[in-house]
Amino acid sequence: MSAEATLPKANNDPIRIHRKDYRKPDYLVPTIDLHIEIGEHSTIVRNTLQIRRNDGIPSNATLVMNGEKQKLLSIAVDGRALGATEYLLTNHELIVRSIPEFCRVEIVSEIAPDKNESGLGLYKSGPILCTQMEAEGFRLLTYFPDRPDVMSRFTTTITAD
Repeated sequence: MSAEATLPKANNDPIRIHRKDYRKPDYLVPTIDLHIEIGEHSTIVRNTLQIRRNDGIPSNATLVMNGEKQKLLSIAVDGRALGATEYLLTNHELIVRSIPEFCRVEIVSEIAPDKNESGLGLYKSGPILCTQMEAEGFRLLTYFPDRPDVMSRFTTTITAD
């Protein structure tokens, strides 16, 4: 196995990822419970993550979750809705500033499968809805620390016509 991988960037210049730069994840997600209400134009994803701070990570570490092309409807930690100053939402990440060592994070977001032309996540192809979650497609479905060393047990409920 090579010590580095090359990934394309939007401008086609490669991004080099080196093994020497690896850093263990700040938070692990032992379990995730997904409730997906599928609609062609609007799909609602209710995502409940059980979060655990990784060993040796300082208590002031932020929880960084990948997510793209979705509308964040709500976020709560242990049942308490977070205010706008308690998280940062970018085009590619949802960052929660203060997380206890163990907690439950509940996220509700909305995606539009019929507008997703990437071939990743949940998307429409002709008359059918399809999914492609690997390698980085899951971040188009919901917010999650989408990296291969965050292993989780999933429970998924899908509601659809």
